Amino acid sequence: MFADKKKKKKDINIFVFSVFAIICFKSFSVNAIKLPQDEVDALQQIATTLGSKYWKFDAESCTVEKVGLTETPPPSAEQVIECECSPTNETDCHVVKIAFKDHNLPGTLPPEITKLPKLREIDFALNYLNGTIPLEWFTTNLTIISLLVNRLSGEIPKELGNLTSLTFLYLADQFEMLLCTFSNLESNAFSGTIPQELGNLVNLGTLWEFLIPYPMLSSNNLTGTLPASLSKLQNMTDFRINDLQLNGTIPTYIQNWKELQRLEIVASGLTGPIPSAISVLNNLKNLRISDIGGPVQPFPYLRNSTEISKLVLKNCNLAGQIPDYLSNFKNLETLDLSFNKLPGTIPSFAHAEKLRFLILAGNRLEGDVPAELLRDGITVDLSYNNLKWQSSESRSCRPNMNLNLNLFQSTSTKESSKVLPCIDDFKCPRYSSCLHVNCGGSDLTLKQNKTKILYQGDGEAEGGAAKYYLKRNDYWGFSSTGDYMDDNNFQNTRFTVFVPTSNLSDLYKSARIAPVSLTYFHACLENGKYTVNLDFAEMRFTNDETYSRLGRRVFDIYIQEELAVKDFNIVDEAKGAQKPITKSFTVNVTNHFLAILLSWAGKGTTRIPTRGVYGPLISAISIVSAVCIPRKWNESGSKNCNWTWIHMSYYLGSDLTLKQNKTKILYQGDGEAEGGAAKYYLKRNDYWGFSSTGDYMDDNNFQNTRFTVFVPTSNLSDLYKSARIAPVSLTYFHACLENGKYTVNLDFAEMRFTNDETYSRLGRRVFDIYIQVSFLLSASEN
Repeated sequence: MFADKKKKKKDINIFVFSVFAIICFKSFSVNAIKLPQDEVDALQQIATTLGSKYWKFDAESCTVEKVGLTETPPPSAEQVIECECSPTNETDCHVVKIAFKDHNLPGTLPPEITKLPKLREIDFALNYLNGTIPLEWFTTNLTIISLLVNRLSGEIPKELGNLTSLTFLYLADQFEMLLCTFSNLESNAFSGTIPQELGNLVNLGTLWEFLIPYPMLSSNNLTGTLPASLSKLQNMTDFRINDLQLNGTIPTYIQNWKELQRLEIVASGLTGPIPSAISVLNNLKNLRISDIGGPVQPFPYLRNSTEISKLVLKNCNLAGQIPDYLSNFKNLETLDLSFNKLPGTIPSFAHAEKLRFLILAGNRLEGDVPAELLRDGITVDLSYNNLKWQSSESRSCRPNMNLNLNLFQSTSTKESSKVLPCIDDFKCPRYSSCLHVNCGGSDLTLKQNKTKILYQGDGEAEGGAAKYYLKRNDYWGFSSTGDYMDDNNFQNTRFTVFVPTSNLSDLYKSARIAPVSLTYFHACLENGKYTVNLDFAEMRFTNDETYSRLGRRVFDIYIQEELAVKDFNIVDEAKGAQKPITKSFTVNVTNHFLAILLSWAGKGTTRIPTRGVYGPLISAISIVSAVCIPRKWNESGSKNCNWTWIHMSYYLGSDLTLKQNKTKILYQGDGEAEGGAAKYYLKRNDYWGFSSTGDYMDDNNFQNTRFTVFVPTSNLSDLYKSARIAPVSLTYFHACLENGKYTVNLDFAEMRFTNDETYSRLGRRVFDIYIQVSFLLSASEN
């Protein structure tokens, strides 16, 4: 592409530079130019080597008309060739830049670029290229190399360190001047060690903070240690090594990188501690160190790094208190200190006015939730801590606040009444022995083993970076932690995915996702052994010959706080994307509470097929007791029953839990139901109840509505201290039982007569008992 031949007037205040002597080419737009035929031929050879099926290039305008695998390129594709002409000879023009991005080109890297003597920049990101980097490249004057997201392999050539002449002047309308190298090798399959020759790139630097040069080596198979020669890269502004297999500790020589603005060391294989020398990096704006392991260490000293906007120190084994000076960082937008051992109280962050995301999950924080944190627009995750119990009257539990606050398991109390936040004196009204969840979807009925099973959906629940969701009346839900920081979406509240056109069954067409951690829980399970089935299908990657198949989603699975699977990869387990896989586990529930935690530990790709694709993903969950009676559905699949029971026990008072044969049994009470001469009572959600008929005509009580009796001082056990009575008939029913044989126990105790020597012992209560008899239906219909 060519710029206007007439040079625009520049404001001398834009940039002053008097150190470098600069020789440059200038871009021109002319009616006709003379691009050497050998460069035109070289461009066609390059397109062929890259695997392009189509190629059409207009040499006179330096414009690519066709390139790629289809005549019409994808909407997101980029096809750019830039040419520059000499200011003294307008027909002396050469190719200086090639960018073929997002075409899924399947070929190899072209050695033919050596035929373009003035070429400075190549960008072949987001393709399907394979093979190694040609050694011929390192005899050129390349200054920018971007190979992001391909399937390149082999070792990083040590010859890359030979590209030491890396200064150039780029003259554009804004007079931006760049002095740098740009080497982006992220998301490939490079192996071996990082060559020490990379330390020769001493000119690595930038003159403008928004034009950031950096070596990106993330998401490769690199091993070994960071070479000491990297200490010489003193002009570097951005350094990222994520998702690698390195070893050793984080080097202290990072103190030499005083121009550094962005540092990422995430699941790189390096261990802590974080060097104290990090305190001299005062230009940092984005610091992310996580999942490094190593010894327990205090919070790193960052008091002078006041320009930081994103600070992530996740799972770094930090044990010191959160420093108060972070509250004064006026540019701080994201603070993630999750899954450390941080004690003490939470700072108020009153002066951190730009703070959007505060993620403190998984620590040992104590005290109350600072009132200053509960401000409009903020997202705060305090799950898994030792904070003061937040009752329903607490400010943090107020409804309709314009913020996202996650308090799941935020208190260390072992009291069962405080297992769920913001619910006072919580008691399970009943216990379940089954649960089926369609994660991220709507209610779904499936036929399994000739039985229709309802998978309850949670798709109506918005996700968000700090989300606690409770399914009322059923007492299961989820906790979601983390923000997809690089997706440029600061208001992402739908942490679900849905692929309606895939070949997957309906159960796998929706899923719930989370950036850092996702916990599903059930707070009211019968104690005992359960089979837990976790259903997965990778929905964001593909199986075709495109870069979308190159993504890797890796996370850990914990059940009841125990690591069940390390580095779980859905695609590897299922032998492909968009294929279902089920992982089964046997779990023992002892306190009626079951928790399943999926946790991202920094591994896998983060930008395939787009930025922000990583972290846990799950399609469905089944929790089934060995003695579970599945939910019952009618033939249309509509919902008849809401809970499943081992024992359906009715108690004519309030709810009562008794221990029988070493098992706690809940006897549901119906004492709240008024009787009356004509009473029909239905226990909603459980579909049992009673029908009471008749009036005690001679008791002179025409308003008798309490057809129950209660004798609190008797010698009877609690189960027999209350009873339901009726003058004529009393029918108890259950409308949602599995077909089959049952043992029915009817418990009686006469409460109105006595055993003493009074006339009260002379009474006689006589009635008949019918089972499975309906007076409205014939025997054939019953």
